Amino acid sequence: MKKIFKKSGTLLTALVILASAQSCKKAGISDDPKPTSSDGLPTTAVVGAENLAQWKTYKASPTNSAFNWVLIGDSYTQGNYYAWKLFYKVLNDGYADGGSGYCSFSRVDDEGLHIMDQSIDPNILYCTYDYAKWNYTREKTIGPDGWVTNTTATNATITVTSKEAVNTMTIVYEKPTTAESFRYRVNGGTWTTVNLAANTATSIGNTVVDVSTAGDNFTVDIDPLSVGMNFCGVISKWGGNKMMMDKCGISGARADYPAQNDEWNQSMQLLAPQGALIQYGVNEQIQDIDPAYYKTSVQNIITKLRAISPNCDIILMSPPQTVYETSDAPRKYKQADYAKVLYQLSLDNKTAYVNLNVAFGSFAQASANGLFNADRTHPSDTGGDLIANTIYSALKK
Repeated sequence: MKKIFKKSGTLLTALVILASAQSCKKAGISDDPKPTSSDGLPTTAVVGAENLAQWKTYKASPTNSAFNWVLIGDSYTQGNYYAWKLFYKVLNDGYADGGSGYCSFSRVDDEGLHIMDQSIDPNILYCTYDYAKWNYTREKTIGPDGWVTNTTATNATITVTSKEAVNTMTIVYEKPTTAESFRYRVNGGTWTTVNLAANTATSIGNTVVDVSTAGDNFTVDIDPLSVGMNFCGVISKWGGNKMMMDKCGISGARADYPAQNDEWNQSMQLLAPQGALIQYGVNEQIQDIDPAYYKTSVQNIITKLRAISPNCDIILMSPPQTVYETSDAPRKYKQADYAKVLYQLSLDNKTAYVNLNVAFGSFAQASANGLFNADRTHPSDTGGDLIANTIYSALKK
């Protein structure tokens, strides 16, 4: 059984420091699709769970197939406030563990905090590298949630560590327009070189590394042999009829960060999502983004996901009210303005919908109940529990 991930004080402190510059949001589901509130939104936190058709089929016979959830969002997802809690709650229902899934090489900042995106459980699957030798990019991402580019080919090794036995570790990278090479090794053994031919256009490539005999505490070193190579992350899998959740969050992101190019489609296809949770909205509010533009951006993600996986179950999640709802940090739009368009998207696309405005209550109520951390934007540990429990209630229907 996996070791349960608990956020370290360092990570939480760093995320609090970052919060004034960047924020995030959530996803949803529910049973009563009939809006009854004065703003036309459902009064329950979860609606449309009946639309999770593939998940219901999987739950009925989980030993007959695999199921992979992909969690897409901003720092609520990147910072792992709810994702690992949800993953283990679902696993504890008796589903077979497919592995820690996707581990992103991207990160939040250039210097100082160096918060890595990592996997859904960074106690189990994580990576390290010399930050000074790698630049990061998050906007218009080619990877599921950003990518990194090496500025030198000398000692720029990325080391991936897994504290669980799995069968494969897939390295995800961009195929270049000029001939380039990288190499990898398992547990400090013999290097294997991967030569990439020049392509007329960039695209996403992947190399599957057999780690079936590497043990339950092993490393994979990835070493670029050319300058300017782009790496997204690794996918760690058992394979077989098991359940996985891939954490694909970008701190400070809006809904127009992902799904903007063919390479994002290709990298997401490697994750093979049967289900996806999409949570944006806080950064849109902070930046006074028009809800109509937000709607278009989320619809684009839905469209791209269902082009990759036509029957993909989708949960759309609205964030709770934060300090940006108040006179302390007033913004042009309210969270209800974004929730309305997201709920309409859930009806248009037959998705589940989760409204954290309902689950958390008003900002004053949520604050009084200790649901936010000190920045009054990101959830506290208790708030993360509530998010995970709300999504979980949708998956249990």
